[in-house]
Amino acid sequence: MRTRTRYFGRLPWVLAGCLVASSLGAWSSPALAESLRHTPVVTAVKKTRHSIVNIHGRKTVRSDTAASRNRTVRLVNGMGTGVVIDRRGYILTNYHVIEDVEKIHVTLANQKRVIGKLINYDAANDLAVIKIPPQSSLRLINIGTSGDLMEGETVIAIGNAYGYNHTVSEGIISALHRDVPVGDTQHYKDVIQTSASINPGNSGGPLLNIEGEMVGLVVAVRVGAQGIAFAIPVDKAMEVAADLITTEHGFSHGVVGEDHRQVLVRRCDALRKTLEDGLGIASPQIQDDQETSSSDADTRKLTELEDALKQLRDGPQFTVRTLAPNSAAAQSVLRVGDVIEAVNGMPIRQRLDFERALIGESPGDEVEMTIRREGRKITTSLPLVNRTWRLLGLHLKSIPKSELEPVSPKYRGGLRVIKVRSDSLADRQGFRPGDILFAVHKWATTSQEDIAFIMETREFTKTKSMKFRILRDGKEHILASSTGSRNLEDRIWRSLGMRLKVLPKTEFQQISAKYQGGLEVLDVRENSPAERQGIVRGDVLFGLHKWATVSLEDISFIIDNPEFSRNDATKFRVIRDGEELPVDAPAGSPSLESRLWRLVGLRLENIPQTEFQRTTTKYRGGLRIVSVRADSPADRQGLLAGDILIGLKGLETTTMDNLSFIIESRDFSRSELVKFYILREGETLYGDLRMASRN
Repeated sequence: MRTRTRYFGRLPWVLAGCLVASSLGAWSSPALAESLRHTPVVTAVKKTRHSIVNIHGRKTVRSDTAASRNRTVRLVNGMGTGVVIDRRGYILTNYHVIEDVEKIHVTLANQKRVIGKLINYDAANDLAVIKIPPQSSLRLINIGTSGDLMEGETVIAIGNAYGYNHTVSEGIISALHRDVPVGDTQHYKDVIQTSASINPGNSGGPLLNIEGEMVGLVVAVRVGAQGIAFAIPVDKAMEVAADLITTEHGFSHGVVGEDHRQVLVRRCDALRKTLEDGLGIASPQIQDDQETSSSDADTRKLTELEDALKQLRDGPQFTVRTLAPNSAAAQSVLRVGDVIEAVNGMPIRQRLDFERALIGESPGDEVEMTIRREGRKITTSLPLVNRTWRLLGLHLKSIPKSELEPVSPKYRGGLRVIKVRSDSLADRQGFRPGDILFAVHKWATTSQEDIAFIMETREFTKTKSMKFRILRDGKEHILASSTGSRNLEDRIWRSLGMRLKVLPKTEFQQISAKYQGGLEVLDVRENSPAERQGIVRGDVLFGLHKWATVSLEDISFIIDNPEFSRNDATKFRVIRDGEELPVDAPAGSPSLESRLWRLVGLRLENIPQTEFQRTTTKYRGGLRIVSVRADSPADRQGLLAGDILIGLKGLETTTMDNLSFIIESRDFSRSELVKFYILREGETLYGDLRMASRN
């Protein structure tokens, strides 16, 4: 745990006195003299040695000659540095270090040389992740925070300066929050300026604090200037790295979270600015003999700032901010505000850790999680299922454009098939692991987002045949056939004893707005699981056990799942005559939830009083927003998952009973205006909106 001396004026002098007293006898003891040589800088360098690699390679540079109007091509040697962000060989560096490099050569601290492969990059932020074969000598770099950096603070830079491996330099932080334009195409925003000696080859290397924690990633030097260089703040670098790592998954988990330090940093910055504007001071340092004329409000803000900085130094924790609608996480026991402490035994401190923990997992797997909620530890599991796996039976992984260019320069990217589910639509159409999917129908598939968009389109869901364009052994193939629905219908009839019809979404929404869709029961086989459970023709099936049933492919996925086969009895969830069977929730609550979703577009959950009081003591209570329906009154007014609803139409909403009273009231049903009152990051927001529908 980090501790720094910042606000107490006498302590540095006491420590300095101790140092002087120790030095008086330094020369009388060789052991003591030796220990004095092991400064914090020496310790920090030793601690990070096996977390830093050197990168070099040749790249092709093309330039146009104005006089001859000819394009010249030349090969240049590039060099840079990288930091280990996962011991399985994942390394973070600058994109410009490996851009257009033919072969990425990586030298480890023990001088072993290996070849790296580009995983993903973000050109706008000049960051990239590469991967090398796992090495026993690799160590994960100790990641700090850039949220509490101070001007004048000692920092250390380590990198491949001018090709000299593992060059160490020391300096200070010269300034924070710099905006630095570099050429016509690159502009670095909110970067750290340092006086540490930075040279060509340092790019992508760490900027360390005196405790050996990475607080920045070196990115640029000022040509012709001494002691002026810049680094990307580590908080931003790790957030981008987490985004880049997700391409190794091939699925979407639906957890949207953040390190709570990011919230604390924003709070500290706001408090600092308020204090500086109000008191005319550059920092909130307190000296024992300092006299101030601050008001009680300023004193409270100063105390709050000190408390926030103390929490900032307590270390990171990964907190769930929201859950993506219809995702695996939204259907799990996770809630907004949960702190995820471990995934499959790996400690989780920030988002990068969470994404790293999921590398190597496949759709259909479940990961074990340890979460903390209201002071209690809970062990639960998160199923890794996405629509691509559920509907098509494909586990896909994004591959960069650079990997496809040797095959053909016309492709902008693609999705590699990692796994094909047995007897799935993809399996019946002849997909094989290793195929590269580059188009579905008329749409390109360069990313996971592309395939997710395609499957949501009306044209895709209504088509009776599917056309997939793939690369196999360097040649293009088209896989096109009927959907195979008849074969699937026969399997459902044999397994469950039902004939089903997919209900159009518009038709299903008239039956229930609570779920995404359902299947109408057309026939029930005698003495089948469905018949023994009491299912009758006309029922609408919306779930089996814990899984939603929006399509026939959902049913195929469920009956193939080992967990389904282990159940003693099949649990059907149906809607009959407008009511859910079986009703697992308390009587009356589904109706209230349904009306809230239909009228205002909100799903809500209670907040324990003790938790709410930690947020604010100004109000008596509130309800946390779990999800917001697209194009609903709440959505158009800008409400977000994670907001806290404290009032509706001037009446407080401390419980679900309050909401029931409000929406049942004649005043609410007659009104054309609805006013939401919410809390967001401690601020009260409210507004009016003309309701789109009140029936």
